Amino acid sequence: MPALLLASLLCVPAPAGGASSPTAERLVRSVLPPERHAEIVEEMTAQALASLQQQGARPAADAQQRLRAAIAESVPYEELVAITARIYASHFTDRELQDLLAFYKTHTGAKLTRELPAIMGDSMRETGRIVQSRLPALLEKNGLVQKRNPQDAPARSGASDSSKKQ
Repeated sequence: MPALLLASLLCVPAPAGGASSPTAERLVRSVLPPERHAEIVEEMTAQALASLQQQGARPAADAQQRLRAAIAESVPYEELVAITARIYASHFTDRELQDLLAFYKTHTGAKLTRELPAIMGDSMRETGRIVQSRLPALLEKNGLVQKRNPQDAPARSGASDSSKKQ
């Protein structure tokens, strides 16, 4: 789920003021090159179109192209680099940024860059399934929703219906 990477970067509030650093900018450009940004925009476009279609919308023939342009324009690559570099610089010293940059230039660092979005997506999907299975009972337990009365359940059809007719 590579779109998660861009989404996670966009969800982090940028610190007020604050300056970037050349090392932070090099790090961001290394981890998120322009072609990767374009791929993420494509993935976000496909997800947005699928969501619209699931909601019953019938997008026009050129909707994908227009949506892609809107998403790309919402956070242009250079602006994303500047925001993310400023955020990195606020969390790491220049020496730490150099260490990160060196790590991401290794085979393992490059693989982490490629795999992290999928890892995050897998983790979010699995966690989401767990939450969905446990949350209804926990909402009841904590008094956030009214407890269900088993007698209020709709009558089942089938064998029990035929026994009522006798």
